[in-house]
Amino acid sequence: DSDVYQFYIPVLGRLAGKKVPSRYRLRSVKKDGTVAWREVWATVIEHNGSPATLANVIDITKRKQAEDSLRSLLDFRQSLIESIPNPVFYKDSNRKYLGCNEAFAALLGLPKEEVVGKTVYDVALKEVADVWNEKDQELIDRPHVQVYEFTTLGLDDTERAFVNHKAPFFDA
Repeated sequence: DSDVYQFYIPVLGRLAGKKVPSRYRLRSVKKDGTVAWREVWATVIEHNGSPATLANVIDITKRKQAEDSLRSLLDFRQSLIESIPNPVFYKDSNRKYLGCNEAFAALLGLPKEEVVGKTVYDVALKEVADVWNEKDQELIDRPHVQVYEFTTLGLDDTERAFVNHKAPFFDA
């Protein structure tokens, strides 16, 4: 059975002195065709004067399914945010960007990777950052749907008018 085969390959390598991870996952197919996931924690010990492997094997099938479902949900959320043609971002309570879509990154003239983890003062002109920061504080002090307009220079140095819509959301 493939479960036994996958388990013994690292065990034999460990006993032979090869560098084998002490913790690993293995996927197996049961006789009924269903997939099972196991997590193995193993180490070499001495037993009756000979090297032996001590291993704990835990069935993590349900945990793996939950992880896969969560990953799919997160992928869907990001795809949904990306499909919105307007700039979208979300921040944590310290006002650092947790994520954004390509439209928001393009508005700032930065790759998304350079937005995440930063504050508005790290990614925008001070004039714009001051407005956004003030409006963020208003949302923190009094959660509501916020709509406001402001004018600033765009990346091409032309004057641009913006209408921002912001609303707080709270996690558990």
